[in-house]
This record gives sequence, C-alpha cells and structure tokens, in this order.
Amino acid sequence: MYIFFLIITALTTLPIFSRESQPAIDKSMAAVDKINFVLPLYSFRNKCSILSVSIPEGYKPLQSLEQFGRREATMIEYIPKEESANEWSKIITLNKLIGKRTQAGIFTNSLKSQVSASSSSRKVLSQGVSKEKMIEKAHFIMQYQYQNRQEVLGAFYFSGPSDLAGVQYTIRLKKDQTVADAVSQIEAFFENQVKCIVDSP
Repeated sequence: MYIFFLIITALTTLPIFSRESQPAIDKSMAAVDKINFVLPLYSFRNKCSILSVSIPEGYKPLQSLEQFGRREATMIEYIPKEESANEWSKIITLNKLIGKRTQAGIFTNSLKSQVSASSSSRKVLSQGVSKEKMIEKAHFIMQYQYQNRQEVLGAFYFSGPSDLAGVQYTIRLKKDQTVADAVSQIEAFFENQVKCIVDSP
C-alpha cells in the first residue's frame, strides 16, 4: 500500500490519496507560495519509489489541488501568478496515471506525437529512455511552433509496474530569447525541482 501526498513548505504533510481513504485537503493550501508534490511510482513491502516535484515560488495552479488529489484526476498545471491561462510565458504540467500500467517510454512517445500533430517546425533536441530497478525513466526536449509562437517543451516521466508520474515544463520564447536559453532553463528546472527517489525506506 502506498500513499499519494502533498507537502507544503510549512512542513505539514497532508495525505490526499490512498487506496483506503478519501481525499483530505486543507483548503488553505492554495495560498501557499511553494508546494511540493510527492507522487507514487512503486511500492513493495517496506520500500517505495516516488517522484518529488517542487513548484517554484510565484506560480499559481490552473486546476484545484483538491481535484488533483483524486485517484482518477490526471493533471494539474501551474503558470506565473501574474499571467493567465491563455497568455502565459511558462507552464508546468504534472501528470499522474494511477494503476494504468503505462510505461514512461510509451507515454512520452505518445506525447511527442500529439505535439507534432498540432504544431509545425518541430525538432527533438534530446531524448532518452533508461531503467533503474523497477522504475523506467523517459525524457525529451523539443522545440516547435504553435499558433505562431515558438515554444520549447521539456518532459520527464517515470513509471513503475502500475503507476506513472511526470512533469512537463514549457517555455514560450520571447522575441530576444534563444532556444538554447530556454533549454538551459528547462534543464535547470528538472535538475533542481524534480527528484526521482528509488527504493526509499
């Protein structure tokens, strides 16, 4: 048995999903500047593997935290606080598929196909699939044009035997911003904000 948690910076841990319980959410969480998500990947006996994602300060959710805490919910997005759902410069997307037995490599290939089908001037800048014990990791960074805007998307996904979780970080390029600069920001985000912990006691 594993639990899906939300952890806030006040060092309060709030369980918002388990196989035996209903979500329990503190309604004040939306006011917290920095939120850490801990998403399940695999659990066996006294060990578990998790994905930890820290949302930087200055971002707001586009969907409710309570909704994302439900087993059937799959996605929550974050954008800078001063921006809107239609006009954003950066967007962080968290996805989870609980009990669907979806492999990270298959999911990221599907994601690339979806982006390619709705965009132009596409180019995959990096990609890869690897495995550590029971956890498969798949990632890619690609640039493309969508609705006359240049965007760079980075995606890192992890899967265990039953569960998948991952993060996407997308940057809409400003007029004076290079693709290389966006890639550096994306790589720094995944290096500093996203951690996969395998076989944690």
